[in-house]
Amino acid sequence: MSDLRVSVFLTATLVVFLSATAQAALVYIDRARLRHMLDEGAPRANALMRVLDEPSSSLATILTVYTLALVAAAASAFWFDFDIWVAGLAWLAVAAAIAQVLILLLAQFLGRVLAVARPEPIALIFVGPVELLNRIFFVVLVPLDLIERGVRRLLGVSRGVTAADAEERLRHLVEGNADLEEDEREMIASVIELGEQPVREVMVPRIDIVGSSATSRVRDALDRIMESGHSRIPLYEESIDNITGVVYAKDLLRHLRDGSQDAPVRPLAREPSFVPETKKVDELLHEMQRSRVHLAIVVDEYGGTAGLITIEDLIEEIVGEIQDEYDVAEEAMIEELSDHEALFDARVSIRDVNDTLDLELGDEDFDTLGGLLYHELGKVPNAGDEVRVDGALVTVLTTTGRRVRKVRVRKLPPEPAQPQERA
Repeated sequence: MSDLRVSVFLTATLVVFLSATAQAALVYIDRARLRHMLDEGAPRANALMRVLDEPSSSLATILTVYTLALVAAAASAFWFDFDIWVAGLAWLAVAAAIAQVLILLLAQFLGRVLAVARPEPIALIFVGPVELLNRIFFVVLVPLDLIERGVRRLLGVSRGVTAADAEERLRHLVEGNADLEEDEREMIASVIELGEQPVREVMVPRIDIVGSSATSRVRDALDRIMESGHSRIPLYEESIDNITGVVYAKDLLRHLRDGSQDAPVRPLAREPSFVPETKKVDELLHEMQRSRVHLAIVVDEYGGTAGLITIEDLIEEIVGEIQDEYDVAEEAMIEELSDHEALFDARVSIRDVNDTLDLELGDEDFDTLGGLLYHELGKVPNAGDEVRVDGALVTVLTTTGRRVRKVRVRKLPPEPAQPQERA
């Protein structure tokens, strides 16, 4: 009789191991890699794609088998341990129970580790049994699925993986992929972060906008374009807060072929596009691609001009700085001096400062290092001004007028714990 109980326990443990393996494989499978295997004609790839199209039913089947196996293992273990207890060997019964629990936990752990390491090949192995079990448990699972849908609807709980869960899973996949180069990892991370970044973090700030008066001549607008190296500049009336159009260098050149340099530039201007500063970068990139707009004016909550954004700025958030033959060489935005000290352009975002020096500077009221200095000092910063904030010493190195240019940030060592006073 004891042999039967041991056999049931070991068989149930094996089923627990296989169920945990199959479940993890389906969860962590890379669909892009699976599609590649499908194109190459891998056996059972079509069947696996069908299973993944309805993941909830397959996972429910696996979970049902997993639960039944756990119940069988627990029942056989209890039966076995109870007889030992009754025989007066309480210590042996307790030891056996602990060993049985550890065996079950180890089976689950090993199954998941194995599946996460190679999810696609393992999923292909299990796809046949999973499809068979789906048919066997169909009669049971359909009513349960209907009940689950009803409960979710009553509670207002969405079904499936949330965007945040999917994003976190993608981050883990990227970090765990040894085949990716460091620059490829950074590029993928940048793509993921596009959905979190507002436009105000990547725009050209108002103070850096190069524009021309709407009452100027073609000659004046062309001079501004040649001085700045930009292919498009905004036109404004009276102030930069009232932008009325955008003029393109190619439109000016086309006009100069047959027209006069002294002609007014206003008729050559195109309608400007306006976007709120809170708009997410990925949304704006898609919109600009669809509408074929290359420059948009960023407005603040009061309708004033906060800055401008180009499609090149958005792409640079993914691939890094793009230098063309017209770009003037600039000082590096970030220059690391050591593991705990670096020089920054004041326009660098707080997020980049935190990433560079492993800091936790808050950014609720500002986006850039210059904004932090204005916030903490409460006045126009001057060269030599310092602030201590969130474990860092921030020093203004250079300024131009009211504008901060270069900043040094040094990560401070943690303060020693104060000894408690003895009563």
